[in-house]
Amino acid sequence: MIETKFGDMLSATEGILVHGCNCHGIMGSGIAHLVREKWPDVHQAYRNRHIQSGLQLGDVIFVGSSQAPAVISQKYLHAMTNQLPASLIVANAMTQFTCGSDKNVVYVDYDAVFAAFARINLLARDSGLTVNFPLIGCGLGNGQWKEVASAIEASMAPAVKLVLWKLPA
Repeated sequence: MIETKFGDMLSATEGILVHGCNCHGIMGSGIAHLVREKWPDVHQAYRNRHIQSGLQLGDVIFVGSSQAPAVISQKYLHAMTNQLPASLIVANAMTQFTCGSDKNVVYVDYDAVFAAFARINLLARDSGLTVNFPLIGCGLGNGQWKEVASAIEASMAPAVKLVLWKLPA
């Protein structure tokens, strides 16, 4: 079950913070752009992966604190930084192949949401961390929350705590 919180998701200091990205190495708008501004190293890890091997739908690039436990960092993290609090991991989830501004195009890929959250589920189970996310793919990605929520819930173990962050009205 998904719990809802109101506030700024980027103010979270612990848990797994998931946001949707495109597969073209661009964090130019939406929450991805805010992540890029707040934590440049998170963006750099995403760019590095794009340059080195490309990005596919459903991929997740995990960036954690330099202080993360070795059992987590060695098994899951693609990069570490001192920009993040010790108990926070940012998950750059490839949920859109591309991006655009055409309101008639659904950019979010629901199967990619499922695949990305299935990967995130493994980290959440092993770490016990809460999974925090916005309305992934439902803003600039033009997706339907009912479809996205269904993909998230289907991919996660029942014991994993899920938190949807919304901005106050």
